[in-house]
Amino acid sequence: MCIRDSTKAAVMEAATKAAKEAILGGASSEEVLLAAQNAIKDVLQTYKPTASTVESGLSQVLQLRVEFEARGDEAGEKFTAELEINDYPPSSRQKVTSRDFLNMISDLTNCNLSVRGSYFEPGKKIPLGQRKMYLHIEGDSKFNVGSAYRDARRLLDETAMSASYAQATGKYTV
Repeated sequence: MCIRDSTKAAVMEAATKAAKEAILGGASSEEVLLAAQNAIKDVLQTYKPTASTVESGLSQVLQLRVEFEARGDEAGEKFTAELEINDYPPSSRQKVTSRDFLNMISDLTNCNLSVRGSYFEPGKKIPLGQRKMYLHIEGDSKFNVGSAYRDARRLLDETAMSASYAQATGKYTV
């Protein structure tokens, strides 16, 4: 985990306390939000995160973003999943990212599917702030998101296996 539970608890407590005080003081919604943000900043100044490198600091920020989005999705009854497709063979990626497949899975599972990130060749270093290509799945229930994930994963695995089999068996025998 990137941030300790004690730090999270301190941040939540300070933000909640500041927001309550602002509300009781008759502040507007913008002022309440500003008070909570300032309280969070103050707490985080005392709990300075230890990032030994820029890359580890960036990974901590990205992890926090993912946690924040997941928490927001739970409150709004939205569920998400991500399936990394960058390292699959090109034929597998093309089939999964085709409009026909995405629309079919969307119709069957009532989920929104989108391709995000960028393709990076295996072994190449990923630039800061970038992510490998992945399939983002969002839906109203865990079951639907899980079904879409399994269907996409199944197609990726099947096409990857057939691509590796075709590569292994040549046209000629010796």
